[in-house]
Amino acid sequence: TCTDHINIDTNNKTCTQSAWDRTEPNLYRTTRNGLANRVMVTHLMGGVFLMAAGPFQLLKCIRQRWMWLHRWVGRTYIFAAVLASSCATIWTLVWGTSRCNIHEDIGNVIFGLAVFISAVQTFRYIGLEATRNVKLHKLWAWRLYACVLGAPLYRLYNTIYGALVLYTPWEGSLFMENAFFYTPVIPGLIV
Repeated sequence: TCTDHINIDTNNKTCTQSAWDRTEPNLYRTTRNGLANRVMVTHLMGGVFLMAAGPFQLLKCIRQRWMWLHRWVGRTYIFAAVLASSCATIWTLVWGTSRCNIHEDIGNVIFGLAVFISAVQTFRYIGLEATRNVKLHKLWAWRLYACVLGAPLYRLYNTIYGALVLYTPWEGSLFMENAFFYTPVIPGLIV
């Protein structure tokens, strides 16, 4: 069995590579300096923070009672969104996605840019005195969180796609398969 601290060569794969490949085939990159994996881990850590902190940022009671907490978590949230989206976009542009599908690459870059732009706009409308507008800040904050929700929804869509398209008359449909890779952007477009 694999542990986090020991690399075991199983069929020429390290323990970490085997664990990553079980959930996302070919995600683990075997570059000499490990930069690709560091970029991916940074992206994942930022994403976990975004998913955990996002709902609390949107609660009115938090903003009213503990504005200082809302502001500090918000600053961290913006930083994490910029970092996670930048890492994901860099990953896609430099190393490509694990499935090597151009539509998945394009969808991921669009998704990364949507998160990045939403984060910058959220900060712009509250952090810069010249453009301070609380209504627009709230709108962009909701868009940012909707974009962040795109990541787990993408995994959910993957399951739905597998259930509805695979083993059906649509199996092998290039349109359905390629359209699927653009679904993470949908929540951000709706808000």
